[in-house]
This record gives sequence, C-alpha cells and structure tokens, in this order.
Amino acid sequence: MEQEKEEYAKLLAKRAELAVKIIKILVCAALTVFAGLVVYAITVYALKADITENGNLVVGFIVFMACIAVLVLAVFAVIAYAYYNLNKLKKLK
Repeated sequence: MEQEKEEYAKLLAKRAELAVKIIKILVCAALTVFAGLVVYAITVYALKADITENGNLVVGFIVFMACIAVLVLAVFAVIAYAYYNLNKLKKLK
C-alpha cells in the first residue's frame, strides 16, 4: 500500500514537472507572437498605410490577437492541469 502511494506520488510529480515545462514553452511562444505583432504594427505605421482603405491590415491584426488569445488560454489550461495534479499530490500525503 505504501509503495503504491509512493509510485503514484512520483507519477503526479512528473506530471507537474511536465506541466511547468509546457508552460515555459507556451509563454515563449506567446512572447514571440507578441513580438511579431509589435513588428507588424511598426511596419504598418512606418508605411503609413490607410487602414480604412485596406482591410487586410485589420485582418492581420485580428489574426495576431487571436493567436495570442489561444496561447493564453493554453497557458491557463496547463496551469489548471498542474494545479489539479499538485492538489492530488498534496492530499495523498
């Protein structure tokens, strides 16, 4: 019984470690997309493009924002997964 608890605790700890690694990767991806959005905005401003005439600029901005939103939701999902596993580990004692 005690050995089963120890093995289960190791499994939960590995899951939590994996979740932390995934969070780091997702945060880096979100920062990269945000940096791309900044470069996109600077390019649009430098070209002094008229947003009202060219709808593609707005579509590009919306795509960047959607990518950031998806990555943020993914980070929150992984945080919830890690929290769930850590709570199970805590209750296991």
